[in-house]
Amino acid sequence: MRIELLADTMVTRRLPQLWLRVTLSEVSERSRPAIGVLARPTGAEYYSLVHDLPEWMAPPQMDASVLMRGDGRATACQVERAIAIFRNLFSDPALKEAVISPRGTRVIRQVAQGERGAHLLLRQIRFAVTTISADLVSKAVAEAQSLSEALAAGGAITAVHEAA
Repeated sequence: MRIELLADTMVTRRLPQLWLRVTLSEVSERSRPAIGVLARPTGAEYYSLVHDLPEWMAPPQMDASVLMRGDGRATACQVERAIAIFRNLFSDPALKEAVISPRGTRVIRQVAQGERGAHLLLRQIRFAVTTISADLVSKAVAEAQSLSEALAAGGAITAVHEAA
């Protein structure tokens, strides 16, 4: 398992964002397709795996705009199961990205938004948080684990390398 914080200053007309990225890697590849959803895509998400997937997929109906892409190997049944999971996950507006792949799963959640004054006046990146709550990390890990179990059987999770 890999837990990281990302400061995103590439957003236009918005304050910088602090993201929590949780990646669960598999010991060996599972026989499942790669499918990912990115909420509120701008095209500037340098950290996103969804932009790297080759096939556009019809996204599930949700309140926020989403981009759904895959590797083209998903069956109709797998797509339906993935959509049900993504719809549930993305009911939380703090979720930015969720990806399942043969090599692992990844979830990206918003932790904080940059301080307005520091960003507008001095173009500085300051976040009003000093620690990340254990509950938020646990929630992201649980979401990544539920994705891992979603589409295929076999393969154990390891903490050795980064997924996808």
